[in-house]
Amino acid sequence: MTERERRGYEAEVRRQVRRIEGIEDQQVRKVVGLLRASRAQIIERLATGPSDYAELNLEAMKNEVTRILNEFRSAYAQTVPDLLIDIEDAASSFVTRPLARIGTEVTFGAMSSEVTSVLSTFHAGQIKAVSDDAIRKIDFHLQTGIFGGVPKADLLRNVASVLPGPSTAGSIANRAERIVRTEVNRMHAQMTHRRLEQAVKIVPNLRK
Repeated sequence: MTERERRGYEAEVRRQVRRIEGIEDQQVRKVVGLLRASRAQIIERLATGPSDYAELNLEAMKNEVTRILNEFRSAYAQTVPDLLIDIEDAASSFVTRPLARIGTEVTFGAMSSEVTSVLSTFHAGQIKAVSDDAIRKIDFHLQTGIFGGVPKADLLRNVASVLPGPSTAGSIANRAERIVRTEVNRMHAQMTHRRLEQAVKIVPNLRK
């Protein structure tokens, strides 16, 4: 490899790293946006209830919160197939594009559906943990607020604090972001490793 080829190879690797970072950022915006939409729905539903909450309303409110956050999880799950396509393409490009800069062409077939299914299921489970945590925290605010006679405005403010607002994040959004970034990188690493295993059969001296 000449010095010029080496520089071109390394520059392409950096470009591919930036690409996966861009996929991370895009997916974080999606999950936080869905959480903000859920927050707006929850506050709207609770705000249109009786002026003074009572114990009799508690189960109905908790059920409504659970329904909305289950819808969040379903909506997020619908974004995962496209995410996996983007990550698979990025993983392939992470191997093929730098090699192309030194005159070595490598092509791949589609990733095994078994691999993508396992990755998708695990990622969905991680996001479910986020929604379950949000449900528990909101249920706590509803229960302690109603039993403690907290004014409706304060109760709504406490519930709203669990999920990200228009200009705020909060612990649930931060946790969701950490999961998305960790999982995108993990999925990319696993897919890239499989592509490298395939590429080494064509380019015997290839190293990770």
